[in-house]
Amino acid sequence: MNAKYGTESGPVEMKPEGRPGTMIIVMNAKNVLLRDVTLRNAPNWTLHLANTEDAVVTGIHIENSLLLPNNDGIDCIGSHNVHFSDCDIQAGDDDFAIVGSENINVTNCSMISHSAGIRVEDTRYATFDNLSIHSNRGIGVFDRGDGDTEHVLFSNITIDTKLITGHWWGKAEPIYIATKASPKGKGVVRDVRFTNITAEAESGIVIYGSPGNLIRDITFDQIRLEIRAPKPSVAQSVGGNFDLRWTATGLADAVFKHDIPAIYCRFIDGFRIQGLKVIWGNDLPDYFSNALEVEDFHDLGVTGLEGRQAFASSRIPAIVLRRGSDLSVCDSRASMGTGVFLSLLGVTGERLFANNDLRQARQAFQPEKVVLKLHGNEMPSHAERPK
Repeated sequence: MNAKYGTESGPVEMKPEGRPGTMIIVMNAKNVLLRDVTLRNAPNWTLHLANTEDAVVTGIHIENSLLLPNNDGIDCIGSHNVHFSDCDIQAGDDDFAIVGSENINVTNCSMISHSAGIRVEDTRYATFDNLSIHSNRGIGVFDRGDGDTEHVLFSNITIDTKLITGHWWGKAEPIYIATKASPKGKGVVRDVRFTNITAEAESGIVIYGSPGNLIRDITFDQIRLEIRAPKPSVAQSVGGNFDLRWTATGLADAVFKHDIPAIYCRFIDGFRIQGLKVIWGNDLPDYFSNALEVEDFHDLGVTGLEGRQAFASSRIPAIVLRRGSDLSVCDSRASMGTGVFLSLLGVTGERLFANNDLRQARQAFQPEKVVLKLHGNEMPSHAERPK
C-alpha cells in the first residue's frame, strides 16, 4: 500500500478483483474438535468459528505472511464455550480475534503479528493464560457500544511489541483498552484483570475511555514493563502518537500526536495497580514522558509502583494525576534519577499517601504543598513537607 513512511512492514495492497475468502469456516456448529492441523498462506481470514458452541481447538499451526492485511489467525465470533490450546500463530493481522463470545479460554499459545496478538471485543467470561506475544500491539480490548466486554482475565503472559510503519492499527502498545461513546447507553468495558505480565515494548500501555462510556474496574497486578527505543527512522516517522482507530469518532481523533508515558489512562472509574515496575531503556526518543499519567478518573489505587520519568535528567514528574477523585498511593518507591515523584492537578476526595520511599527523588510533590493524608513515608531529605 502507498504508506507515507515506508512499506517494508507492509501491508501489501489487494488486487482490484479481491482475493479468495476465509480458508476454513465452522458455522452454526456444536461439539467441534479441531486438532493438529497446519494452515499456511491464508489470503484472508484463516480459521473462523461463527455461532459455534462447545468447541476444542488444539495444536493448530498457522503460518501466514506478515505483510498481508486481514489474514487473521483465528476469529471466534458469536460463539460459546470454546477452548483454544497449544497453538502457534503467525499472521499479518490479529492472531486471535474474539468478538461477541462467551466462556472462551486460550492457553499455552504463541503469537506473532503485525497487528494485535489478541483482540477482544463484546466478550464476557474469558481467560487468556500462559502465552507469548510478539506483535505491533500486544493485547487489545475494545468496545464500540455494541455489547459488554467484562469478566476477562489475562495472566502469565510475555509481550514484545515493536513500532512499525504502514497502515496497521496500533503503535507498539503492549496493552491497549479503548471504548467509544455509546449513545444507546449500551456497551461497556469492565472488570478486566491483568496479572503477572512481562512486557518489553517500544511504546506504552494506553487505556482510553470516553466521557459517555467510562472504562471500569481495571486491575494491573504484578506488571513488569520495560520501554525500549524504536529504530530512529521509525520513531521519527510514526512515533509519539496515539492510535484510537476503531473507537474514534472521526479522523481528527483517530491518530494524533501525544507524549508517551509508560502507562496512560483517561476516563476510568476504578483502576487498581498492585505491583508495577517501570524500566526505561537507553537512547529513547524525546516523546517519552512519565511512568504513569491518569486523567479524568475516579477511584485510583496505586500500590507497589517502582519507577521514574523517562529521562533521569528531566524535571517532569514520575506520576501525573489530573482531574480525578479518590486516590491512594502506597508502598511505592522512586527509582534513582526521579525528579518530581507525584504531580496533582484538580484531584479531590480522599487522598492517601502512605509508606512510600522517595529518598531517590529530588522533589516529592508538585506543587510542593499538596493536601494529602501522609503516613509512614520516607521523604527526600531536602524536600519541604506538605502541610
